[in-house]
Amino acid sequence: MKPPVGPKPSNQSECDPNGPCSCHYQVIGFISGDFGLGEAGRHSLRRMGHLGIPTTTIDIDTGDRRSGQNQEFAGAIESPPHQWRGRINLFHLNPTEFERLVLRQHPRIPLVSKLNVIVPFWEIPVLPEDWLTQLIAMDCVLAPTRFIQDIVSQHCPGKYVIHYPQKVDVSEPAIANRPRFGVPEGAFVFLCAFDAMSDAARKNPWAVITAFKKAFTSDEGFHLVIKVANPQFDGVGEKLRQKFAGDSRIQLIGEMLPQDELRQLYASCDALVSLHRSEGLGFIIMEMMAQAKPCIVTGWSGNMDFTTEENSCLVDFKMVPVESNHPGYRAVAQTPGVQWADADIDSAVGWMRKLAADPGLCKRIGTQARQTMIEMSADDCAEVFAKLDAMSRGDFKRSTATRAHLRRLRRKHFGRTIKRFLRGKNWERKRKRVRISSRRHRPRA
Repeated sequence: MKPPVGPKPSNQSECDPNGPCSCHYQVIGFISGDFGLGEAGRHSLRRMGHLGIPTTTIDIDTGDRRSGQNQEFAGAIESPPHQWRGRINLFHLNPTEFERLVLRQHPRIPLVSKLNVIVPFWEIPVLPEDWLTQLIAMDCVLAPTRFIQDIVSQHCPGKYVIHYPQKVDVSEPAIANRPRFGVPEGAFVFLCAFDAMSDAARKNPWAVITAFKKAFTSDEGFHLVIKVANPQFDGVGEKLRQKFAGDSRIQLIGEMLPQDELRQLYASCDALVSLHRSEGLGFIIMEMMAQAKPCIVTGWSGNMDFTTEENSCLVDFKMVPVESNHPGYRAVAQTPGVQWADADIDSAVGWMRKLAADPGLCKRIGTQARQTMIEMSADDCAEVFAKLDAMSRGDFKRSTATRAHLRRLRRKHFGRTIKRFLRGKNWERKRKRVRISSRRHRPRA
């Protein structure tokens, strides 16, 4: 089912940002968070700013101290109470966070009178049940990759699912600064970078260490940097140190780095190695490609939207059952037949040796990689916003299933709110009775 195609969004000057407008959006997400979902939201804001689409920016607190790390749109973030002026709610977060965080932090957010659109990121071919209820409650899904588009379309038949390609910063590559990070000068440096909270089993850094040690058995001027965000999560940092203990060629960087220093780290490395078992997108891969760096990557899942034999080093793989203890994947991991990719170590070793031995190959692949990112960044997705604009102006009729799920979510949320309120009242009454009882039995002086 294809949504109706309308005219391109109006320019900023033709829309009144202080009143109802067909092209006014509420962008709701982790706008100040320095992680993938937050960066995706910021990219949408940049795109919409370039197109002159008025927006209201609502920042959602993650509740785990990851919010407030990025200040790019700090001046645009609206503080409550919100007027919710626009016609379109654009949720840049995953479905479970919509109920767990958005409805809890903004219980009065208008949903029935708005067009509700979500941009989810998912990595496994099966969607969990709690995703389905909330995806069906959305009017439209913007899929960041074809991989995600296929998964959502399969599990939510009849739902409007539009491909919404992502992009990264393609400004001039950063300047390398190896002394800042303790990276040896003159060495050929591989980078493995991931967030431990995104599931180490999925990111699979263990395979990168194994491949590096197999590719280079002695200290021949090769180095591996493992950049881990949130290394304390599930003890991932310590587990990695145990894995490469005694090998001085491998170093772990666990500190949080601002964006400019992170780009310097990327520039200080010669190639990226991502032997992931699955990626919904692969922002770090895209960022390294934008730095004109060759990327050795598993040839499966979301990154196949932009990694090709010409601009990347695609690693062979075999499909294996999903094994993960991550809270987000635990339920679907138990579904019979669900699989993800297990990268072939020998294929990765071959690519690592080829790049280290051939500077010309590195340059050719890196140059093509950057060109791909430049071409992707030129797409401002005006047609996508035009479709949403047309839908919000009355060309779209909300399905019966979506209306039912929307009401169900509302009832479920308010039911929990009432229960929490009553629990609080009961606790206050109990505390009051305890205080009165203690006064009655207090010994006299």
